[in-house]
Amino acid sequence: MTGVGVLQTLRVQEQTRSLAQSKAERTDLENQLTALQEENKSLQQTGTDSDADGAAGETDSASFAYQQQYTDLKATGAPVAFAEPPDKTVYLTFDDGPSEETEKILDVLKERGAHATFFVTAANIEGHEALLKRMTEEGHTIGLHTYSHLYDTLYGSVDALF
Repeated sequence: MTGVGVLQTLRVQEQTRSLAQSKAERTDLENQLTALQEENKSLQQTGTDSDADGAAGETDSASFAYQQQYTDLKATGAPVAFAEPPDKTVYLTFDDGPSEETEKILDVLKERGAHATFFVTAANIEGHEALLKRMTEEGHTIGLHTYSHLYDTLYGSVDALF
């Protein structure tokens, strides 16, 4: 076999290995997706979930119903009716938390009977779990505002955005 023939054989073997690995990874991901879909279906039917220590408990039905709106809207394309806000409505949002000021903000909002949306960065969540729980218990909304806010990574190129 010539040198070119050996190289071609090696390339074909490498491509075959790569394709087999890709198929195995895809199968693994499909299995994970199926398991998650089955778990989601089970949770929807039973209305229970496990907390951090594995104990089963009731799901917050209002929270679950709110989460389902997005799933249902995306799945069916059905329009969702929204109420008109009262005149002079202000929407309060706080980004990049939780932080050392979040508890004070929650205290003031509670005093005033006001609600806000907190856009948290996932990297800041650890150690602030009680604050996040308090936010939801007091009727605030939580949104995810990236994992770490690394602007160079997030906005470094057009490809990074898509």
